[in-house]
Amino acid sequence: MSGELSAAYRSGRVRALKRDGLYYHLSMEAPGLAPSEPGAFFMIGLGEIESPAPDPLLMRPMSVLNHDGDFVDILFKVVGRGTELLAAAEPGDSLRLLGPLGRPFSRAAQPQPILVGGGAGVPPLCFLSRRLSAEGIAHRVLFGFNSADDVPDSALSKLSQEPEIFTLDGRRGQKGHTVAALAGDREAGRIQACGPGPMLEALKKVRQPGEAMELSLEERMACGMGFCRGCVRPVATGDDWRYATVCREGPVFDADDLVDVNEAGEVCLQEEGSCG
Repeated sequence: MSGELSAAYRSGRVRALKRDGLYYHLSMEAPGLAPSEPGAFFMIGLGEIESPAPDPLLMRPMSVLNHDGDFVDILFKVVGRGTELLAAAEPGDSLRLLGPLGRPFSRAAQPQPILVGGGAGVPPLCFLSRRLSAEGIAHRVLFGFNSADDVPDSALSKLSQEPEIFTLDGRRGQKGHTVAALAGDREAGRIQACGPGPMLEALKKVRQPGEAMELSLEERMACGMGFCRGCVRPVATGDDWRYATVCREGPVFDADDLVDVNEAGEVCLQEEGSCG
C-alpha cells in the first residue's frame, strides 16, 4: 500500500498568514519542492533546518490546501503549543518543511466523485476539488462545520464547484450533518472523505452497495515517514490483518482495507463477526 518516498527537507518562509473562520490560512514559499497531490501533507515547523532543534522539537503534520510550484498553502486550527506558535508567525519567518508525504486521493471521472469534509478535514478536499475542476471532472462537494463562524470563506471562495455547506447550529447552509444528505436512495458514486472519526464511521453506514470509498484518517504523527510507528492503524490482509502506518501508507485508505476496532480496543474482522 505504501508508495515511493520522495519527500525531502526544505527551508521555507512565511509569505502570508491570516484568519479564515475558525482557521489560519498560511501561505509558504519553499524552493525545490516536489509536486504534491490532494490528500498529501507536509510536516511543518518554525525555524531553520541548520539551526539547533527548536521548541517544540517535533514538526506538525499539515494537509495541503493548495500547491503551486514553490508555493504551498495550508489551513490549520490551533490545537496545541506547536500550532499556537505557528499561528503567531509573521511574513518572512523561517520554516522547516518535510514533504510531500503520504498516499493521496485517487482521481477519475467515473464513478462521480462525492467529496465529504468535516471541520479540519476540509482543506485536502478543497485541493482535490480544484484539481477535479481543472480536469473537467464533474463532482459533488459537501462540507460540514459546527458553527457558521467556523466556515473558512476565503478558502471556499477559490473553488469552482460550489460546496454544499452544513452547520450544526443552522446559521449557515443546511442545518445538520453532511452524512444525512447521503442517506437514502441516490446514485452510487465514489465517496472521498476526510474528517473526524465519527463522521467517517457514519459515512460507512450510508454507503451504497458496491460504492467506492476513500477515507483520509486524522492521526497524531511524530516522524511523518513511518519510522516511529506512532500512527498505526489495523488494515486487512486477506483473511488476517496487520498494522499500517497512517503517515506512510495513508493518510488516504480504501475503506475496504480498514479494519474496525471495538470499544475494548480489539480488532474486529467483519467477515468473521468477531474480534481478536
